[in-house]
Amino acid sequence: MVKYIYSMGCIMEQFVSKVEAELKEYKTLKTAVDQEKFVKGLALEKEDLQIQNIILLEKLSIEKARKYAKKTEKTISPYIQISLFDNSDIFNEAETIADKEQSAKDEYEVITYKRKKRQNKTNLKNENIVTIEIDHRLEGDDLLCPKCNQELKEMGHKEVRTYNFVPAKLELHVHKEYSYKCNYCSKDDKALIVHSKRITSFPKLMVEDSFVSNVIVEKYLKHVPLYRQEKVFNNMGLEVTRKNFSNWIIKAAFVLKPIYVLLYKNIINSDICHMDETPLQVITNEANNTYIWGLASSKYDKEAYVYIYERNRKYENAIKILNGFKGYVHSDGYDAYKRVPEAINVGCFAHARRKYMEIIKASDKDSDFHKLALEGKKYIDRLYSIEHLAKKNNLTPDKIFELRQKMSLPIIIEYETWLNNNPYKIYNQLAITKAINYSLNALPELKNYLKDGRLEIDNNRAERMMKSFVIGRKNFLFCFTESGAEASALLYSIVETAYANHLKVEQYLTYIFKTLPLINVKNIAEVSELLPYSDKLPQELKIKL
Repeated sequence: MVKYIYSMGCIMEQFVSKVEAELKEYKTLKTAVDQEKFVKGLALEKEDLQIQNIILLEKLSIEKARKYAKKTEKTISPYIQISLFDNSDIFNEAETIADKEQSAKDEYEVITYKRKKRQNKTNLKNENIVTIEIDHRLEGDDLLCPKCNQELKEMGHKEVRTYNFVPAKLELHVHKEYSYKCNYCSKDDKALIVHSKRITSFPKLMVEDSFVSNVIVEKYLKHVPLYRQEKVFNNMGLEVTRKNFSNWIIKAAFVLKPIYVLLYKNIINSDICHMDETPLQVITNEANNTYIWGLASSKYDKEAYVYIYERNRKYENAIKILNGFKGYVHSDGYDAYKRVPEAINVGCFAHARRKYMEIIKASDKDSDFHKLALEGKKYIDRLYSIEHLAKKNNLTPDKIFELRQKMSLPIIIEYETWLNNNPYKIYNQLAITKAINYSLNALPELKNYLKDGRLEIDNNRAERMMKSFVIGRKNFLFCFTESGAEASALLYSIVETAYANHLKVEQYLTYIFKTLPLINVKNIAEVSELLPYSDKLPQELKIKL
């Protein structure tokens, strides 16, 4: 308290000294013109101080909102309901938002909606679950009538469906590999010996292919760290360590590398991809953060996701990863992708809208900044409404292209005009100016999604891809070595791609481990048949939808 009073006293003393100095300076001025200039300078200084104060308050409010406010970016009406056959003003806000005064008068309103008819199934994926029927029939004395002691006759039955969980169990397999000798070909003490061998990708490991598959799925699909898996197996009676698991994972990554490389090449050979990156701590690397780069296919191509480990986030890595790619690259605005030769960078409107959302959440509803942020967000919401319309009507890429040219392009032109008329453009440090400048500077890339109906308005596909890795990172926190980080990137790629293609991931990995030793991994055609989206995979590996 004493320190606070002392500091306030110092501030007041400085303020009084400044006012006294200004008064002395004002008195020394002799002409009215000089006095007028002096007063005008003080007014500008006051205005600047007010703006600086607003900047600091904005930063404080936004940081509070980032930490404590709801993370969702949805608004009360996220999409404006429009029709392909409606010739009226489809963006008339009065038609989409009820008038406040009218809503105050009408205390109750009738809401109607449609929903899918409830199916008579306890689980929509029952076809993927083994069904065992258990009859509970009466036998012996229980089958006699309690009154007359005559035998009861069966009338029918009712079904009660319940799910039983069968816990995992460990089995010790003893493989006996025999040796054979040919007596006819064996001469001069040189015997012709033939050995029988089991088919596996891990002949020198103490575990089966299915065991390795389970460890991979637990870590990379269920995000269970190795030290937790260690506890589980120790509790089952098997003494293993996380170091054992790490070695198995690195060996598995080496085995699966041909599939990983082919997944990567197939995306690079396409003409649309999505990119994103996220930091990863590697203990043995001197850098504070290394990076995992995410490369995703277009939704119009086969579902494929590739994670790539790199030591930094330099633009050279973007060029290296996309070497040979010719087409559109969806990104979050990172300048590195603009340097990729023969690649057209497509911006992300979700990032542009997020800038406005931060201000809307943090500022007072009556403030000019709040109102201006709402205006900017409404332009982007109108663009998203058109995308929602295209999805709702299941339009083809050609029809989407026509729809965007007719409806989205005029909105973007209007939005660009609004951006250039920012009343606070001279104050670069204001949050609203930064939000507007983000869209203004990125507008050439943001508009590129209009060039092809297969392109998307945002880069959410890559962000969803990276979310899975981020969840796993929150559990295992870091990788100890770079080889472990590379193995994790590779295995995440296989697991996430298999999951996205509706495969039973664990069974799929086991199938791959048993099949790879039987084929020529240098033959692209043979490896292609093992890709997660291959039509050649056995049906029992696929989840019935």
